Amino acid sequence: QWRSHEAYNIKAHKIKEVKIEYPLDGYPTYSLEQVKPDVFEINAPKLGVNAQEVDRLKAMAFLKGFYNLNVEAFENDYPRIDSIKSSPPFMVISVTDTEENSKSMSIYRMRNYRRSKTQYNKKGQRLVYDLDRYFAVLNEGNDFAIVQRYVFEKLFRRYEDFL
Repeated sequence: QWRSHEAYNIKAHKIKEVKIEYPLDGYPTYSLEQVKPDVFEINAPKLGVNAQEVDRLKAMAFLKGFYNLNVEAFENDYPRIDSIKSSPPFMVISVTDTEENSKSMSIYRMRNYRRSKTQYNKKGQRLVYDLDRYFAVLNEGNDFAIVQRYVFEKLFRRYEDFL
């Protein structure tokens, strides 16, 4: 049965706040808030950053990434969903729109397997993780999906990318 592969479909001017967490590597959580049209602030409490204004063009480019953003495929019958969900995610993205609706997605590294495009690094060592695809949990934890790095990497930003 056909279904939409939509992960996020929010226009930039309708986004109030985006919160980004990197639990796997311990990078500090931050949030980017649109305090009024075309005015953005970033907060990163563990770095001592509160309400710092950021580059408007960088913030807008980032927020535009949440429009028409789709997963590659839903894999709700994948046999190891519970195992993956119990591990720390690579990244957690939470978006709140101007009407206070929130939507979150947890992204997990996918182990390299026979269909992964890149099997070895430049030194000839076998890669542990797929470089092109990730697993994702979305829709309030009800869906398990595969996402492509090519599509989602525009969201893989850190606090300093907005300065």
